[in-house]
Amino acid sequence: MTGEGGRGTGDEGNAIAVATWSLSEPAEVVDSLFALLSEDERVRAAAFVREEPRRRFIVARGRLRERLGERIGVAPADVAFRYGPNGKPAAEGVQFNVAHTGDLALCAFADAPVGVDVERIRPIKNATALAERWFHADEVARIAAAPEPLAEFFRTWTMKEAALKLVGVGVGESLPKVLTPAEGAGWATGLPGNELGIDRCWVEPLAIDMEHVAALAFSPPPSSV
Repeated sequence: MTGEGGRGTGDEGNAIAVATWSLSEPAEVVDSLFALLSEDERVRAAAFVREEPRRRFIVARGRLRERLGERIGVAPADVAFRYGPNGKPAAEGVQFNVAHTGDLALCAFADAPVGVDVERIRPIKNATALAERWFHADEVARIAAAPEPLAEFFRTWTMKEAALKLVGVGVGESLPKVLTPAEGAGWATGLPGNELGIDRCWVEPLAIDMEHVAALAFSPPPSSV
């Protein structure tokens, strides 16, 4: 699966483009993408014990470099990354955020900070316990009352992660404090202290396919809000 699309703009013209790509590529493609990586990325790739995670990392970073290079007008190998306090990558000339699950990568490109998350819908034996540990009490109640609790669990999870990735804060103890909208798009509130200086952001679901759920977080919100 590979594709790219766009959404509306925020109050200050924050145009957002969303791209997906497969992390499953033949060996010759993986080798060509490996050649685009920086030395520190190659060291990170070599640290993977298993081949499958190593391949996914190489393809994810190589494809990301290709797309960033197109946007900022440099060769993919020349894209320079910097990292925030919690490891969020950034590059000059464009805001972006990337997520992956299995063999699927999702990335959002924007003019202002952005966050994304994607998850494959799959059975989780301890979903209720996880929700009670990591979700806001209102979200736990929503999941319990939902016609499809598992789908609601992942919808909530992706929105929370996207919001925290927007502000560059690790999930950890911050997850239960963030409250996502009950349905559709809306405000995620309760964001912890962050470099953007915001305590809420706009989140909305992204349609990927029947097997995945995804969410996008950004600030400022759309002009209609």
